[in-house]
Amino acid sequence: MAFDAHGTAGPWGRMVDRLIPEPVRRLDLDTAFRARLVVAFAVISLGASLLFGSIHVALEIWPVAAALLATGVLMTGVPLLLRLTHSVPWAANYGLGLTYLILVFCSMVSGGLEAPALQFNAVLVVAALLLGGTGSAVLWTAMSALEVVVFYRLSTAGVSLPRLVPPSDVRLLWLPCTIAIQVMAFAMARLYESFKDLMLQELSESNQALERTNEELAHTNDALAIARDQAEAATRAKAEFLANMSHEIRTPMNAVIGMTSLLLDKGLSAEQREYVETVRASGEHLLTLINDILDFSKIEAGKLELEEHPFNVERCVEECLDLVSLEASKRKLELACYVDASCPPVVVGDAGRVRQVLVNLLSNAVKFTHEGEVVVRVTGRALRGREAELEVRVSDTGIGIPSERVHRLFQPFSQVDSSTTRQYGGTGLGLVVSKRLCELMGGAIGVESVTGSGSTFWFRIRVRTGEATGRTDSVHIPATLSGRRVLIVDDNATNRRILRDYTELWRMTPRDTAEPREALEWLDGGEEFDLALLDFQMPHMDGITLGQELRRRRDARTLPMVLLTSLGTGAGEARARGVAFSAHLAKPIKPSMLLDTISEILTGRAARAVRREPTATVVDTELGKRHPLRILVAEDNRVNQKVAVSMLEKLGYTADVAGDGGEAVQSLTRLSYDVVLMDVQMPEMDGLEATRRIVRLPA
Repeated sequence: MAFDAHGTAGPWGRMVDRLIPEPVRRLDLDTAFRARLVVAFAVISLGASLLFGSIHVALEIWPVAAALLATGVLMTGVPLLLRLTHSVPWAANYGLGLTYLILVFCSMVSGGLEAPALQFNAVLVVAALLLGGTGSAVLWTAMSALEVVVFYRLSTAGVSLPRLVPPSDVRLLWLPCTIAIQVMAFAMARLYESFKDLMLQELSESNQALERTNEELAHTNDALAIARDQAEAATRAKAEFLANMSHEIRTPMNAVIGMTSLLLDKGLSAEQREYVETVRASGEHLLTLINDILDFSKIEAGKLELEEHPFNVERCVEECLDLVSLEASKRKLELACYVDASCPPVVVGDAGRVRQVLVNLLSNAVKFTHEGEVVVRVTGRALRGREAELEVRVSDTGIGIPSERVHRLFQPFSQVDSSTTRQYGGTGLGLVVSKRLCELMGGAIGVESVTGSGSTFWFRIRVRTGEATGRTDSVHIPATLSGRRVLIVDDNATNRRILRDYTELWRMTPRDTAEPREALEWLDGGEEFDLALLDFQMPHMDGITLGQELRRRRDARTLPMVLLTSLGTGAGEARARGVAFSAHLAKPIKPSMLLDTISEILTGRAARAVRREPTATVVDTELGKRHPLRILVAEDNRVNQKVAVSMLEKLGYTADVAGDGGEAVQSLTRLSYDVVLMDVQMPEMDGLEATRRIVRLPA
């Protein structure tokens, strides 16, 4: 039988293929091969049953004819069972079982050992080997042998079997049975060879397809390897470009800012000072913009790495507030913060990036708020083990954001609308960088806003807690503060709530009011307080006037007072008006400074080392005489060399200059220096390599 266009052995093969369900044909080659043999065996057995059934009808042996025809009908169940179960072994054993039963029946009614049907047992065993393998062949060989043994024992025991086929007809059937066995054996063998050839052909085609796939995969892998190498080279080039751009841009910007700082210390007229301050402010703004662009590029390139160091959460928030407090004061905005008791005092994370995100949110809040307040709230939530989550919320009373435009906030180079960009400035990169940083720190960022009522930006980050186990573990709260009564007078409800929460946390007893006259009524009514916290700017009566009224009722010993002022206001006026306050605290009120001030006033001892409010920078021109140092400046840019040397000269130091890393190493081999100010990117030898060589120099 030659293979035709259908890929099977002629019409018989096509018929067999049509009887095999598609899911079975898609199985492995061996299973599909055996499925073809099972169906072919069923078809051959059906033909044999119909043939011998017809012969027995002609001989008028009706029971045997009926059994043979019934077997033929039941044999059609083989492809049906294969279609239902997709199981080749079940279909094979079903067909073999039917064949065995009809052979046993025909042998039993035809004289037992004399029956011509016993010849078919050899075909049954061969078919079992082809259809089901060695195990199936062993099973049906044993069953055939058992049949012969039973007939033999019955014959030797003289047991007569029911004989439905006369001896004359038995002899007549030997010839067709012998011919049928030969035909069946030939058909099975030929189909086996045909299906084996088909399987080999399919295997060859599969191997060829696999080889083509392998070749394609090899080409694809080569292309991917080339693309990967190109991408890595592009990434390296981009990283190098970013590093070079960062250096090349920051170097002249450093010179601009440094030189203007030096110039501001000279005797300038008011007009000249205004010009110089404008140049410096513009330079700092440009540097901030450059930093945002470089950070965004690093994040996009996957080159931004986070640091992990312990830092104090409260101090980190206070430092961020310091950076925006001056601008908030200029806009007459209330700036406040509250660090909840749930927040661990010390955590392990990237403090610099946390500050970057918080300062960005604070700067935006101050920029978009014309009146009212900006409030920072920090809370903490313990997770598994030492893991914790910090949530920081920055609320303002600014212009708000339309809900349909909120989604644009965290898209690169995008703001709520173009008019906002024109009025307030900015590139829209700050929030994008903040979003990526929060995601890198295992958190998220979002916003809640109502147009015209303000916005609340929040971000969450994952951190590890430090050694302290609670917020007050790092601070000693004097027991003598417990129960002390505190009078709080502030027209701002948020400030009053924050002051009340902090003093209650320190186990004090606060009483607050927005009206100075109500506070005076309390004292006139006989109430006693151990301390008064007074806001300076209030609408009906300012804090200094209220202080004067309180002094008429209580002296400084029985009622010490603390004045809460904005930057640069209040303290001088209070002294000019002759009102003695025990302390002046600049807003935003920092919990650490407030606790230290209260402790110092009421107990004479601070809760921790007091960190005073920053004052105007005073250059100590005698520092070089008191602490003489030999200093080397390694910097390739001549303008920056001049800036560094000039700043050091103002402190009383004379510095040597090296133009690159190699000169710095040579200078250290000739002289001993106490301090080396090393630039990183320099020609010939960069600062990192120079530092490595310097640390290997003999002491």
